[in-house]
Amino acid sequence: MRVSGTGGAGQAERVLTALEAWAQRFPAMGGARLKSMARSCAAACEGASDDSVLQLAVFCMILFGIDDLGDRALAPLPDEEIDQQLGQLEAIVAAGGTSSFEPPVGAPGQVFRALSGFCRDLSTRQPAYRLFARHLVGMLRGMREELAMSRAFSTRGELPGWDAYVELGTRTVGIPPVGAVMLALRGPAEALDSARAERAVEQLLLAAGRCIRFANDLRSYAREVFEGKPNSVSLQLRALACTEVEARAVVAAARDAEDRALPALVAALPLELLPWGQSFHRHTSFIRDWYAIAELHDEVPHFKEGSSVLTTEGAS
Repeated sequence: MRVSGTGGAGQAERVLTALEAWAQRFPAMGGARLKSMARSCAAACEGASDDSVLQLAVFCMILFGIDDLGDRALAPLPDEEIDQQLGQLEAIVAAGGTSSFEPPVGAPGQVFRALSGFCRDLSTRQPAYRLFARHLVGMLRGMREELAMSRAFSTRGELPGWDAYVELGTRTVGIPPVGAVMLALRGPAEALDSARAERAVEQLLLAAGRCIRFANDLRSYAREVFEGKPNSVSLQLRALACTEVEARAVVAAARDAEDRALPALVAALPLELLPWGQSFHRHTSFIRDWYAIAELHDEVPHFKEGSSVLTTEGAS
């Protein structure tokens, strides 16, 4: 699917129209998130073509589909079936969107088909696609580890160590592959041929991932306690034997430290990658602010009219 145009006040609406048409083919990944994704991606990618913004929004919707797959469809399954389905998704990414197996039925099949089409389109953009594939495969493998970690916590009360939890959560929160998609779409991808550039990009992707992992955990703590899932707030509660307010303050400080580091990491990028870094920073800030007022799972904050500032007014 393609949409023509570049920037301007009407870009978000043009992208939304195209995104809604995409979601008609994949209704399991549609719904109330479409509008916020169109608006947030347009705000992050200022000056980009409508098509680039659309492709980023499509990938964000696919990420929601993968996350829902892990939370709902896979969690009750035996380990071998989880390994099979996540392994098939990994194979799709590694092969650039091609696969030799039939996708599952229902909503999981929609995720498989949408991911296949997206990867086929993006795989022509090397070497950024290799960066994207590495981070998305890392996310999918991390989902297996996360499901096992959640079972250990809910059945035996076992919590991972802080460093292991943060490393895993940085992979599974989805922000590094989003940044890699933005780089593939906006480029210049050839800048990654430099080891220095790749290292600078990696540092930015991971710091943004940690920032959003902590923001996610602060918002989702109560729900995840109910669901029997570990969370960085849970880890601090046990490690410090403190109150929930004190544990939240520790996690918020960790989020803010990563957030403060982002401008310097953007500035450290090679000059040709600065526009990408600035766009990725804006997108990360949007997601951080979204988590400050709502969960991405089931609540959609609204924009103030004529701006990219989030508000809870009118949110349902």
